[in-house]
Amino acid sequence: MGETIMKETVDILLATYNTNPIYLKEQIDSILNQTYKEIKLIISDDYSETSSQIKEILEEYQKRDNRIIIFFQEKNIGYIKNFEFLLQKSKSNYIMFSDHDDIWYENKVEVSLKKLKEKNVDLVYCNAKQIDENGKVIHENYFKYKNVPLINNKSHLAISRCIGIGCSQIFTKEVKERMLPFKENVMAHDWLA
Repeated sequence: MGETIMKETVDILLATYNTNPIYLKEQIDSILNQTYKEIKLIISDDYSETSSQIKEILEEYQKRDNRIIIFFQEKNIGYIKNFEFLLQKSKSNYIMFSDHDDIWYENKVEVSLKKLKEKNVDLVYCNAKQIDENGKVIHENYFKYKNVPLINNKSHLAISRCIGIGCSQIFTKEVKERMLPFKENVMAHDWLA
């Protein structure tokens, strides 16, 4: 990757709610251990019922890594509004969504950003494997399992249901600006059109 790409920050937006601490730690570790180090991990907990345990975990990570920014909602706003909140907090030119129970390959950010830059597009998405709570692969190819069409269209700027899943996407600030504010009838943060 070129030197200019390596210096650009990617905001990774992680929404949490009643998260299993084991899954949360695995996901945060998989993000912090990315080969691409220029990241900001922005986390918003949506007033978890186990908020003291989640808060303790998140604050411990924040003490260890200054790339982490955390927010705690004062009431439950739902995952759609929580992702909207996170998008509003994002300042970088490149953004990725993360769910609290994902585990990312160590080069996910690097490969995604490189592809976005090479193709000169506003959004890139990747395939995923679906695993169970023990890490056993349930579906090797998420696109095939969900019948997700592959799109290679430079002019397609909006995130929609047909563009993979939120945790598979990297997109530009321009896409974010088109998404905000969310419309009232949005089905999910990654279904916007």
